[in-house]
Amino acid sequence: MFQGRWPNILTVDAKNRLALPAPFRQAGSGDVGDYMIGSLEDPCIYVHTAAQHQAFLDRLAALGETRQSRRVRDFVLWRFEPVTADAQGRITIPSEMIAQVGIQREVRLISQEARLEIWANEVFARVSAEVQASGIADVLEAVFAEEEQERRLQRRAASSAREGNSPTK
Repeated sequence: MFQGRWPNILTVDAKNRLALPAPFRQAGSGDVGDYMIGSLEDPCIYVHTAAQHQAFLDRLAALGETRQSRRVRDFVLWRFEPVTADAQGRITIPSEMIAQVGIQREVRLISQEARLEIWANEVFARVSAEVQASGIADVLEAVFAEEEQERRLQRRAASSAREGNSPTK
């Protein structure tokens, strides 16, 4: 499956159909064309292959059997429904989901390893701008700087260990 943002802006047609990219369709688990779609807290629609949805359900089952965990599972399960891609690889998105996430016509596809996300292009642009304005670049820079510093320390330690084990000492 591809990772990251699909490079092209796609469109949902007048019948609420969206053509899924071939790399995602080919990532199916043998049930090519069968997906589960739903919308949770993010303003996007999640698309799972059969295997991805089963892994998602397994994670939900791990919540246990408390009253709250059953309500969480019910809430999540009520928000997903099966769809089948047609011969052109198009899925039909229910009108309620389209309205819920603000899709007008143009969408962005984002891969999050365990799912594909369908975002209204305008919503994705707004959320992206909010994330960038939140200082994420500074956070990423600090994380990468820490990782580089750790690699340097590891190289020095390895170099010192080799020098300490050299036959000249």
